[in-house]
Amino acid sequence: MKKSIPLTFFLVAALLLLGTHLAFCASATEVGKEAAGAAAGQAATININAADVTQLESLPGIGPATAQAIVDYREANGPFKSIDAVKAVQGIGDAKFDAIKDLISTE
Repeated sequence: MKKSIPLTFFLVAALLLLGTHLAFCASATEVGKEAAGAAAGQAATININAADVTQLESLPGIGPATAQAIVDYREANGPFKSIDAVKAVQGIGDAKFDAIKDLISTE
């Protein structure tokens, strides 16, 4: 007489295998996110002395009006000597500067 393995055994085994696969996929996704974050941290900064309005708008919190204000200020006053000098532009306060300071440069 043959002994049969209950169907529940196969279902449990399938779920365990699937769970292992899902856990591996989740781990791989997290590794990918970390790598992308590291790459973003090494990305080139935007030179506020050379950037046009479109480039400046790519910065967080910088819309068309503020981007144009940066360009206008630069044209009226010459190049920014440091990234902190961008705070002299109307519309850029401490909070907005904190959001962009790691993304901008003067060279």
